[in-house]
Amino acid sequence: MRLGIILPTNNPDVFLNDFLPTVTWITELSPISVFLINFQPPWTHPKIIHAVTRLHSKGFYVKSTYTENWDPPVKILKIREQCAQLDPECDVYLSIDDDFKFVSKTDMFPYSSGERYMQSLDYFDKFPDCGIINTKGFLGGYRQGLMIQPVDKDMFATNRGMFLRNMREHGFLLAPKGALDLRGGLEETLLAYTRIERGYFAAKQMNNPTIHYTGTHEKYGDDPSGIHNLKVMDENVVKWIQNKYDDPEWYYQSRRYPDNLKRSYLLNNGPHPLGIEYFWDYG
Repeated sequence: MRLGIILPTNNPDVFLNDFLPTVTWITELSPISVFLINFQPPWTHPKIIHAVTRLHSKGFYVKSTYTENWDPPVKILKIREQCAQLDPECDVYLSIDDDFKFVSKTDMFPYSSGERYMQSLDYFDKFPDCGIINTKGFLGGYRQGLMIQPVDKDMFATNRGMFLRNMREHGFLLAPKGALDLRGGLEETLLAYTRIERGYFAAKQMNNPTIHYTGTHEKYGDDPSGIHNLKVMDENVVKWIQNKYDDPEWYYQSRRYPDNLKRSYLLNNGPHPLGIEYFWDYG
């Protein structure tokens, strides 16, 4: 299996000082993966060379591109798709952010960020009909422990990283062409739904030790140029999902799948019911 690690970055200080030193805790991925990076200002050529060289020193291959500032609120789906296009032959993509910090084993569980990610890739191998694995932290994860299990409703987000199966057989890598000009966030939900629609189920991994310094959507609600602005999301991804699946009452916090999404999943032979054989314990 070949993994593409999708990483847009516009914060060289956080990347170089916080993200990069912790890559040592995901080196298990290096033999099978490639970093697919979109550098944006204020990144400079010397800093890019330094970052790529450091990743090479950890055993990672890197493919990258540089773009000027995107008009706000940015088209984050298009940015991530352009990262994927740097290596369209990857079997699975891992979508992350530049404010991640990877972690070694914890007091609670004896697995590093990289080891938990490898377990996600193992799950993809075991279940070819899995299209998404949403990796999350410790909050609410006590009961699930080290299991990866299917979900029939969820709030999809980058969290500790989001694994997405390549959809090249369906004509795209991450997102269909008609969605790439949407602005703002909630792109993870759209990415998940476009796979579920085609008969792939979603799964969830809890208790991944990776640290992600993201804020809540409400924190950015007053910034009209931000990708987490509530109005921007409502007018873009939320409206796209409501129209696509003919469900004007759908909203993100409901956790539920739109009705027509569930119908499409079953029409495309999505496995149902998702019984105990799809629950895999890595403890």
